[in-house]
Amino acid sequence: MGVPNLPELVYVPCAEHVSDPATARPVMAKAADGRLLMTVYSTPEALNAGWGDNHPWLALPAEHLGELHATQHFDLIAVDPEPANG
Repeated sequence: MGVPNLPELVYVPCAEHVSDPATARPVMAKAADGRLLMTVYSTPEALNAGWGDNHPWLALPAEHLGELHATQHFDLIAVDPEPANG
């Protein structure tokens, strides 16, 4: 898993709203080379810029990304990518 420098708390776009972080399903994408990419954001505002105000998300301490990786099996993490429309 590629892990860049991360803030203490990251905001992860998810497939649906959940009350239990253990059941979260982060939105994933395939990178150009075929690896599975998970996007995280350093602030809720950065997440909203890319996904909109109503998109489900999960606030997660960055130290817990390893636990998420154990169940979701992503290869890379992108932090604060530019919104697709801008």
